[in-house]
Amino acid sequence: MKKISPFVLTTALANKIGEIMYAKVLSDGNLLVRCANEEQLEKALGLKEIVKMKVLSTGRVGAQKGGGKGVITGVPVSVDMEELKRNLKGGAIVNAQRMKMTREGVKMDSESVLIEFEEKNVPNKVFLGYLSYPVRVYVPKPLRCFKCQRFGHIANNCKEKRRCARCGGDHEYGKCGTGTQPQCCNCGGAHSVAYGGCEVMRRETEIQKVRVERRITYAEAVRETKVRNNVTRSQARQGDQELQKVNDRIYVDKKKLVTFIAGVINSTAEVKSKNDKIQLIVKAAVNHLGLVGLTWEEVRENLTNQSSQEAPWVG
Repeated sequence: MKKISPFVLTTALANKIGEIMYAKVLSDGNLLVRCANEEQLEKALGLKEIVKMKVLSTGRVGAQKGGGKGVITGVPVSVDMEELKRNLKGGAIVNAQRMKMTREGVKMDSESVLIEFEEKNVPNKVFLGYLSYPVRVYVPKPLRCFKCQRFGHIANNCKEKRRCARCGGDHEYGKCGTGTQPQCCNCGGAHSVAYGGCEVMRRETEIQKVRVERRITYAEAVRETKVRNNVTRSQARQGDQELQKVNDRIYVDKKKLVTFIAGVINSTAEVKSKNDKIQLIVKAAVNHLGLVGLTWEEVRENLTNQSSQEAPWVG
C-alpha cells in the first residue's frame, strides 16, 4: 500500500465504498479506512481486492463492536456459566464468563460475571430465577504497551524505546537491580506504571469509559476527554479566582470592622449620654464601614422598636 499513489487509492476507495471520511496507510503496510456510516463499513469489510491487490483480511477496529458488555456481581462461584446463560432473564446474551480476582498472589474465580449482550444498550438489571442483579457497563482496563509502557497501542506495533514498567529503565521487567526504587516512566511518581492511583492511569481509565459509553474510537475518546478536562480546569480556575475575590473582600471588611470597633471604644469612653454614644457610633460606621446614609435617628428608632418587646427605652 505504501507504493500506491494516494490519488489512485482515493479513486479506488470512492468507487468501492463511497465518500469515506479518510484513509491512512499504517506503518506495517495495512490500510485503515474511516467510514462515514454502517453501509460503508459493510462494504469495506466485504472488500476482496483494491487497486489490483488482494485483500487478505478485514476487521473493524477502534470503536466498540457487537453488543454491549455489562458486569453483575454477587453470583456464587458454584453457579455454572452454561446454566447461567440458559436461565438469565432481562436481556438476550451472547456470552457470559466469570471474572478472575487475585488474592495473595493467586488468581481465582470471583463472584463477578462479565456478560455480552446482543443489544448495544446494556439493561439496567437482569434476573437469575427470582433474584435481581443490577448491571453496570463494563469498562475494560486501559490498553498499555508492555514495551514502552505508554497507552493506546500494543508492543507488536511499538517502535519506541523499551522501558521497565517498574523503574523506567532500558531492561526487562524484574531486572531493575538491587536497591532500585520504583518510578513511573509516565508520570514520574514513586510507583510502577500499573499503579491505579497514577494520574496518567486515571486519565486513561477515563478515556476508556468515554470510549465505551459513547461507542467511539480511542482517538475520538482522547480528543473528547481533553475537551472535557480543559473545560473543567477553566471552570476550576474561574472558581478559584472568584473565591479569592470573596476572601479578599472578607479580609478587607474584617479590617474595617476592627478599626470601627476600636474607634467606637476610643470615642465613646468618656461619653455618658446614650444618644451621644449612638451618634458617635453611627458616625464611625459611616466613616469606617461605608454605611453612607445611615442616621442615628434611624438606629435609635430600630432600637426602640426592638426594645419595646423586651424592656422600656431609657433616653
